[in-house]
This record gives sequence, C-alpha cells and structure tokens, in this order.
Amino acid sequence: GVQTVDLGGVTSIPNNMFKNTLQLTTIDLSNVRTVGSNAFYASSIREADLSNVTSLGEYAFYNCASLEHVILNDILTTIGSNTFNGCKMLSTVDVKDLVSGTVTTNNEKDPGVVTLPSSLSALGYRSFMNTAIREVTIPRGVTKLSDNSKDNSTSSNGEVFSGCTQLEKVILHDAITNINSKVFMNCGKLATVQYIDSQGKLVGKEGELTLPDSVLIIGNYA
Repeated sequence: GVQTVDLGGVTSIPNNMFKNTLQLTTIDLSNVRTVGSNAFYASSIREADLSNVTSLGEYAFYNCASLEHVILNDILTTIGSNTFNGCKMLSTVDVKDLVSGTVTTNNEKDPGVVTLPSSLSALGYRSFMNTAIREVTIPRGVTKLSDNSKDNSTSSNGEVFSGCTQLEKVILHDAITNINSKVFMNCGKLATVQYIDSQGKLVGKEGELTLPDSVLIIGNYA
C-alpha cells in the first residue's frame, strides 16, 4: 500500500479521500486549506500539519491510532464532532500564528499539552475522545462543552474529552456556561480543574477542582 503521498499544490482534501488507508504514514498537509469529513478516517499517519487548515470536517482523523502530534492555526473556529476521536496516541497539539509564523513548542518542550486556538468557538461532540492528552486549556470563545450549543439540558451529550485516561489537568475560563454530560467521563487521572478569569489570572490550586461561577449547566456523568 501507499505509505507516502505528495499532494503538490492541492489545497482541499475531499470527503473520504484517504479513508482506511492503513499503510499511509506520511503526508504533507502544510498547503491544505480544507479537510473533508472522514478524509483520513482510520489511516496510519503519525503527524498532521494543519497550520493552514480553516475547515475541518467531522470524523476527519477518526481512529487514526498512530497520530501523535497536530498543528492547528490561530484562525480556526471549529473542531467538528469526532474529528480526533480514537486517536489513542494523540497527546500534543500546537498552534501556528499565521501572521508571525511562530508555532507553540509543546511537542518539543511539553508533550501531552494541548494548546487550542484562541479563535476557536466550538469543540464538537467527542472531538478529542479517547486521546492521550495530559493537559488542555479551553479557549475563551468556547462557552459550551456540548454537541449542541442550543441544548441546555443536563442530558445533552458532550463527551468532548471522554475516555482521555491520561488527562490530569483542565483549565477553563470564567465565561463558560455549559459542561455537558460525559465531557470528562472515564478521565480517571483528572485531578486539577482551574480557570482563567477576565483579568487573565489563573484561579484554583493544583489538585483541586475549581469551577467558575459562570457555569450554569453540569451534565450527567460530566
């Protein structure tokens, strides 16, 4: 099977393009702008440079069991449902500043840390479920950890980080309103929840669960 693909000047990956390409390990995505739904579903790629991608389809990297590191950018607004679900080796996410060209250095200095773009406004249902992340900070634009931004019931599934068995620390913010059901279910190592207030101050201590007053909904099994 094909192990390496050179996309040349291709900027868009259609739906299902590399679905179930079990031998595909290396592909240069640095020029790609859009990745369709199921595009790399269950492929074997190890790293995904999505630093120019502004549209990520649902299930785009679902069950990419060898994927370890992803680079996003600072204008991405949505990570769709199940985008990285089942990427059991995915531990580190970095972000590229498209103006300066600089990239955060989690992969070199702090593996296991996920930096999400400050531009982000939606984290989809099960988007990072069953991954190997250790620490994540939720951007201020994401106010609901939920699959449905209009659903305020305690039974509305979120499951964003469900099954992240290595997750130890989550940093929220004081504009978040919904932590929907099962968002952190089966995150057995999660010991610290803190939040950043409107002044940029980190509130809460290591080893404690500290939620902001802005939280209105905490779902079942959250």
